[in-house]
Amino acid sequence: MTQNGIVAAVGALLLAGATGCGGAGGPGAGGDGGAGEESTLMVFAAASLQEPFEEIGEEFETAHEGVTVEFNFTGSSGLVTQIQQGATADVFASADTANMDKLVASELSGNEPVDFASNALMIAVPAGNPAAITDLASLAAEDIALVLCAPEAPCGAAT
Repeated sequence: MTQNGIVAAVGALLLAGATGCGGAGGPGAGGDGGAGEESTLMVFAAASLQEPFEEIGEEFETAHEGVTVEFNFTGSSGLVTQIQQGATADVFASADTANMDKLVASELSGNEPVDFASNALMIAVPAGNPAAITDLASLAAEDIALVLCAPEAPCGAAT
């Protein structure tokens, strides 16, 4: 999905959050963010989404007078734990379906989850690719320093 596609999809996701759910004093508490009415939209999002979500949040605030978008960025599994322990979120954006499924299984999701982006694993190499890495088999060489994500992170589970 392109950056513009992500912006459009997440903008729609934020709009759904602003009009359909929320904690005390949030958009779901009867406020629509109209003139003279202040509300806060609390977004819990995977750390990997921070840059585009902050951009989207600014655009959302501009388009919805009186609405402030606040973010909590960390790993998806940590966000699920926070919500299960009572933290209030208007929007939860997981980096994977496994953590979204945990939240749904806890019966803590307000709406059915919506896919808004997808990932593709990539091999990152130093500039100039000095070890001549060309494919997965190249990573098995003895002199290669291989770094993987933690298994509980979406990128680690995928690897």
